[in-house]
Amino acid sequence: MASKEFETETGSTAHGVIDLLSLIDAIVRRKWTLFFGGLIGSVAAALLAFWIPNYYRAEVILAPNSSQSTQGLSQLAGQYGGLASLAGVNLPDQGVDNTRLALEVLISRKFLYEFIESNDLFEELFAVVDWNEDDRTLSFDSSLVDESTQQWRASAQSKPTLFEAYEELRDRLFIYENDRSGLIHVAVEHRSPDVARLWVATLVEQLNTTMRERDIEQSDQSINYLERQIEKTSVAELRIALFRLVEEQMKTKMLASVSPEYVFITIDPAIAPEQPYGIGRLAWIALGCFLGLLLGALVAVWGLRIRDTN
Repeated sequence: MASKEFETETGSTAHGVIDLLSLIDAIVRRKWTLFFGGLIGSVAAALLAFWIPNYYRAEVILAPNSSQSTQGLSQLAGQYGGLASLAGVNLPDQGVDNTRLALEVLISRKFLYEFIESNDLFEELFAVVDWNEDDRTLSFDSSLVDESTQQWRASAQSKPTLFEAYEELRDRLFIYENDRSGLIHVAVEHRSPDVARLWVATLVEQLNTTMRERDIEQSDQSINYLERQIEKTSVAELRIALFRLVEEQMKTKMLASVSPEYVFITIDPAIAPEQPYGIGRLAWIALGCFLGLLLGALVAVWGLRIRDTN
């Protein structure tokens, strides 16, 4: 009698709704379904975890170098811009933020093309099949790369284009800025932690060099232009302004010439990571076990519903 009243209250018999007690009973009675579901899920996840190659992410933390700020040049150009226009002199535009410009250069095709070609990265981008942790060496696809020279085989399939190499490297390059501190994080992923560390360190070094050479060249051009304008004008106030601009350009050139870390100062240098980046293999197995148990529970509930329907 009590059983019939319970069934009427829950409506499990009248409406086909499985109450909590029936659900627990169904799961307990089908414990082998849960066991095999968890086992299959764990095995599948383990196979997937060992099949997916490990990637290591090396990261460097940078701070903008405030000593190379162009604020002085911008203020002078703004202060004397109107007077210079009246005299027919166009002052150089110095309003570009070097930090923002450098970050755009870092991901530009021109810069990464030069980085790939100067460091010959095709083999390490496309032909790596494994990394040996014991002797910390890379293994290459022998059908593509000659192991003795570690160069692309002439008889192999077509060597990837520079644009393909750029896209591959761009997918492995990560840049983000901490809005609160202003620090910039640059990271690179690779099968080898040593290669990842080397690449990110070399990227920052070459970026600073590129920006240094750019500003030295622009300063030379600006100084030559300003000196020509000084010879042309007889307005005393404008000549003073032009001399001050030449002085600022000389200061920029000097800083660029003596500062290896011209745009970015390394706060935390890159190191070879000891652990792969992302979800670990044990985490994959645990996730697979959980999903297998969940699938087993759903099968048990589905079987109970079919039984009640019949």
